[in-house]
Amino acid sequence: MARNDHSGYPLKWFKDQNATRNAYECAICLEVLKDPVQVRDCGHQFCALCIDDILKTDPRCPTCRIEISDVMIFEDHAARRLIKQLVVNCCNAGCSWQGCLGSLLQSHQNNCNFSIHRGNNVDEKVEKLEQTLETLMMKISTLEKKYEEDSKELKLKYEQDSKELKLKHEQDIKEVKLKLEQSENRWQLLEEKQRELCEKEKKTADLRKERFF
Repeated sequence: MARNDHSGYPLKWFKDQNATRNAYECAICLEVLKDPVQVRDCGHQFCALCIDDILKTDPRCPTCRIEISDVMIFEDHAARRLIKQLVVNCCNAGCSWQGCLGSLLQSHQNNCNFSIHRGNNVDEKVEKLEQTLETLMMKISTLEKKYEEDSKELKLKYEQDSKELKLKHEQDIKEVKLKLEQSENRWQLLEEKQRELCEKEKKTADLRKERFF
């Protein structure tokens, strides 16, 4: 049975694939959690190597997109124990062995009578290359998904900033117009008071002339 050292344990090893996928699937490689770790704040689980690779380029949880760091990730020993107890089948052709994952990794995998020496097993090399290619394709798909999400976030932020800037601009224009109107009103009021003062001065002068004559 070929081992995949670049992602989780192959789902096809496990007897109950649906239940195993629902409980222990890594959201990055889409295989069963290998050396499972958990994000402290959101509780999402990933293979240790998978999340390490992701954090090198994007410091966010691949599942919920919250910002995370190495200090927020811890080894999930409980999940590791439970996964090691799951029932698996030997995938070597002709072998009917069935047992827990822990036994497979510790003994059967290296002692299976149906296993062909790895150096001469062309089929196994092809399988390993196919698994590596599949893992790379999944990682590419994950990165593309994150790129799309990031693009949407940037577009949304741009639209929001543009809307806020437009509202601020409109508010500034309203404030300037209001100040202009207030200035015009004050100017009109001053003109009216000036006219009233001129009229009073004229009336006073006329009264003085009448008294003089």
